[in-house]
Amino acid sequence: MVLEFVEVGVPGSELVLKGFPRGSLIVIRGAPGTGKTVFAATFLHEGALKYGDPGLYVSFGENKEKFYGFMRGFGMDFEKLEERGLFRYLSLPTLLENGVGGLLMEILESADSMKAKRLVIDPFTTISRAFKDETEARAFLHTLLSNIVGRLGCVALLVKEELGPGTGYGFEDYVADALICLKAVRLEDRLLREMSFLKTRGIETRSPDICVTLHGGFKMLPRQRVPRPPSSPSFNPPQDPPGAYTTGIPELDEELGGFPHDSIILWEIDPRLSFHEYSLAVAPALASFLAKNRPYIVLPSAGVTWRDVRDLYVKYYGISEDKLSNLLNVLTMGPIEAEPPPYVKLLKGRSWQEIFEEFAEIVHSLARERGRHIVRLIGADTLMATFGENTFKFLDRWVGCFKETGGLAMWVVKPVHPRLVRMLSPMVDMHLKVTKKHGCILLYGKKPETPLYALQPDPEKNALVPRITPIL
Repeated sequence: MVLEFVEVGVPGSELVLKGFPRGSLIVIRGAPGTGKTVFAATFLHEGALKYGDPGLYVSFGENKEKFYGFMRGFGMDFEKLEERGLFRYLSLPTLLENGVGGLLMEILESADSMKAKRLVIDPFTTISRAFKDETEARAFLHTLLSNIVGRLGCVALLVKEELGPGTGYGFEDYVADALICLKAVRLEDRLLREMSFLKTRGIETRSPDICVTLHGGFKMLPRQRVPRPPSSPSFNPPQDPPGAYTTGIPELDEELGGFPHDSIILWEIDPRLSFHEYSLAVAPALASFLAKNRPYIVLPSAGVTWRDVRDLYVKYYGISEDKLSNLLNVLTMGPIEAEPPPYVKLLKGRSWQEIFEEFAEIVHSLARERGRHIVRLIGADTLMATFGENTFKFLDRWVGCFKETGGLAMWVVKPVHPRLVRMLSPMVDMHLKVTKKHGCILLYGKKPETPLYALQPDPEKNALVPRITPIL
């Protein structure tokens, strides 16, 4: 038997699972405030809007007007769907007094009359408390499955409340075709929402655990892969905010106000992230400097070569080799080929003081020629691997040099040396962290503090620029 699938319709779900089997029973559970009702409402709203599936919402709690007003805040207009005959809200808080039989009859008649293809019962926990015993619970689910789900080819979603830690599984969890759990946890005191597919009978999921958000409605944030370079890369940098340089990401400029002139930015990078993954957050600001004909000096982080730097800006942002030769300075302390490009410069000093003097001379020379608008990026972990504890002396002196020339400075730290992050954070103007959870790339500010943001490559851009989605 070949299963027929119903598109879930929730934004991002198409990248996680094929859909729910037609005629299936889905249980979604979670503690209060985890987004169960918003997910269920989105399932009905998008099903009606995108696929013309009539949806029935059975509620044992709030009234219709309150539900409609709440969902308008998430961009869902159920009143319009109701006018079109694609949605019905069934409020049944009093029918439980008449027993489960009367309740079931009301649901059956409503589903039949509108030929419902999607059904939500919220919360199913309320009904389960009214059952006399497990036999009555089994009878209810059997009738629901055979007379609505099976006969109408309807997907039924039961919303179940978790009342506390260690809440056990009920009969409905074992009968269901899929069991989905929503959680709200903390990541360094910031709200992180998660969805876990605990059971998926006949449903192949590409990501059993994913991050989600309620920003603008329920959205799934599946695992991200940095795309291949576009065939014709092009990058139009955003305007600089007043008194600042653009981050290269308009939404981040709105949150932070850009990177202030003459400021030092600390990028704390989760070591699990690849160069291209964390470049999704870091590189747009640097590409903006190059696109605006401003010099860029870089001492790459550990594991990053001058070729990686070149390929990033040529292949993902369309910066020409000629422009790189004119603006880019890649500094290295290790051996290089006999004839590297002119923008690759070998630092020949043997001590941290000698390396610092070489670095400072390059910066001062560029400042004399081109003015203060220079960005420099230092892989602090590279310094740590070379100079050990003297790295702090190098960077302390480097701060004084930077204040003389101005522009923008970035330090990239991969916290294989946790003390390095702790020591550098008080010295900088901004401290941003890029990490990964369930394959989703996350960004947040530690100084100043910001919420969590999910970074996803923007498919509408011909450059490596992310869409930023707040996790709310």
